[in-house]
Amino acid sequence: MKFKEYLDYFDNKKLKKGERLVIFLLSFLLSLAIVSGPLVISFNLITFTDYVGIAALLVGISIILFITLFSYFYMRNIVKDDDIKIGKLVLLVFTISFIIVFGFLLVMFTFGVI
Repeated sequence: MKFKEYLDYFDNKKLKKGERLVIFLLSFLLSLAIVSGPLVISFNLITFTDYVGIAALLVGISIILFITLFSYFYMRNIVKDDDIKIGKLVLLVFTISFIIVFGFLLVMFTFGVI
């Protein structure tokens, strides 16, 4: 399937707004529970000035992991038992978030913020 076909498929799913909201919240909370440990450790590293670069890298990786897990859980709950593969779409979300987050970190490093 092409990306446009995936989007059309998700739009054509006849889910009520309440179901979409429950799926959204469940996916958000589950992803946050998985990522919260590394995120807390990286925020604690910010207090040490020697480890600010490592902390920024860990925060970036945690954000990428959160976005990828959230999109996977959200799409998996919408698709449920249908015979559709969402791996390519999740990989696309991962790639886009990877480029944005590490591009932002590179810009911060270039300007001496990190």
